[in-house]
Amino acid sequence: FKTAKPSFFDGFLPALQEFQRAGGKVVVVTLSPVEMVMDHYESATDFRPDLVYGGDPDPLKVKPNPFPITDALAKLNLHAAHAAVLDDMVTGVKLARNAGVPVVGAGWAHNIPAVRQQMVQGCDAFCETVEEFAGMLGQATAALRGQQ
Repeated sequence: FKTAKPSFFDGFLPALQEFQRAGGKVVVVTLSPVEMVMDHYESATDFRPDLVYGGDPDPLKVKPNPFPITDALAKLNLHAAHAAVLDDMVTGVKLARNAGVPVVGAGWAHNIPAVRQQMVQGCDAFCETVEEFAGMLGQATAALRGQQ
């Protein structure tokens, strides 16, 4: 997995970095191995998520089961109302719903019509572009800075 690395969408990492610098927490939940995810971040940027939950042999610890979110909320001392899931697939919507967390659809990731329709209908918010998501995250970043 160290040879082929997906690139990050333009503007995505800077938005996460600003959010994290303001005190926000960034958690990655994926079906990929944690080592692969961390290798991708390390090869692209100095940004590191606060927690990463990856493929686990226990099906109760992976999407769409709520464990990664409920565990992260407990470890980071956060309430579900102060968190959100960003995902481009229906399993992410199910993960968020199962954990009682709002969900934002990442509409820029692909354009599979059936999945897109489910995401638009199933998400609390749906961002067509990274810029739109960065704007939404920017509002949360400003709110965090206002609390400091």
